[in-house]
Amino acid sequence: MSDDAAVDDSPSPSPADVAAVVSARRFTQSEVDQIVQERLRRSRPSDYEEVARTAEAVDEMERLIGEKEQALAQARFEARRDALALHHAVPIDLRDEFMTSTDETTLAMQAERLARLAAQQRATGNVAPREGSVRVSGASNDREERHFVNDLFGNDNF
Repeated sequence: MSDDAAVDDSPSPSPADVAAVVSARRFTQSEVDQIVQERLRRSRPSDYEEVARTAEAVDEMERLIGEKEQALAQARFEARRDALALHHAVPIDLRDEFMTSTDETTLAMQAERLARLAAQQRATGNVAPREGSVRVSGASNDREERHFVNDLFGNDNF
């Protein structure tokens, strides 16, 4: 053996000796907590706190990336919906209320249906059948209605 190496010639204590010493000593809960904390501190790597902070930062970044991916997916969906509406000439008010599907096939079907509806509405225009006509009071139909109402309520006056 080399001179630098120190040899410990003292006999190691037997398990019975260690048990006798430990059983004679009673620990309080705070002493046990302190011993456990000290051993945990010694067993942690020296850069444990830095690694923990880095892990928290990574978790936060992953959460932010997830939020940004959701926002991007929503923006892409709205862009696709707007493109379909523009292609089919769907009015904006109809697009916002009726093009609500989340899959592209159904969205295209909705756009086609709304385009047909809008085209039909443009072709017929706003229809008011009696617009511009003058209603003449005292017509035969009016007289019949008055007579019916007077009979109903028992009035003899016209």
